[in-house]
Amino acid sequence: MSDDGKTVRPVNDVSLDEAVEFVLNSVPRAQLIEMYYWIQENDILKIVRGLLALPPQVREDLAKFFEEMQQTTADIRGSKGEREFTLRNERKRYPLTH
Repeated sequence: MSDDGKTVRPVNDVSLDEAVEFVLNSVPRAQLIEMYYWIQENDILKIVRGLLALPPQVREDLAKFFEEMQQTTADIRGSKGEREFTLRNERKRYPLTH
């Protein structure tokens, strides 16, 4: 049972139709359209999986960088094949190794 007293069924017992119905009834339309848009992008799942595989500190640094990047100019330094990139804006450098 879940915290709210409802019976929780194992994922294996849920049909695809039920899962789709749940998403359609639970997710606001604007988010559904946005999700559809994003999955049309080539390799987006590879990018998302790559981001999720990063260590938590690197993900935090990326999030801070992107937040700051909205307020100023920024650039990314590194070349193909390198294992280190530097994200830099006017105020701070973010060395990332992967």
